Order: sequence, then structure tokens, then C-alpha cells
Amino acid sequence: METPRPSRQILVVEDSTEVRRAILRVLEMEHYSVQQAEHGRAALKKLEAMTADLILSDINMPLMNGIEFYKELRKHPSWTPIPFIFLTANDAPEDIQAGRE
Repeated sequence: METPRPSRQILVVEDSTEVRRAILRVLEMEHYSVQQAEHGRAALKKLEAMTADLILSDINMPLMNGIEFYKELRKHPSWTPIPFIFLTANDAPEDIQAGRE
């Protein structure tokens, strides 16, 4: 008998509704608890009300892009330890470098 693993909170930050829904479906099938936000500003508000174990974020979004969101997130000591993964279809060298920084 398989022991259920504890639910992990994942915050998905993506402006495309279709992409966000696809990511949510996959994560929920794996029994993760998923919160979502359409851009960085909305994600910062979500983080005030939740404890995230992982953040998956697009780079190109309106209002506050993923790079700006990441930089703002890292200013808050309680959010600094949260693992952060950028998701993007863009393979521009400047975006890759910005994600590394």
C-alpha cells in the first residue's frame, strides 16, 4: 500500500490562462496543492496569505514580470528560502542570463 505524501504548496505565476491551467492539471494529478497568480504583483499578494514550498514563474508577464517578481521576492527574508523556477518559451540569451543572475 502506497503511503500518501504530504501536500506541498506550489505557487504558479503565469499570465496565460491556458498554460496556467495545463500546469495546474499536471501538478494536481500529482497531489500538489496549487495556488495561482497572473503576474508578479498578484503573486506577492498571494504569498502574504500562504506558505509556498516552490514557485514556478513565467518571465514575460504584464504589470510585474518574472525577473522583477524574483528580485522583489528575495527582499523578504521569510521568502528567500523558497525554491524558484523560471518557466518560459523564450530562449533569448538575455532572458537566460537574467534568470541566472
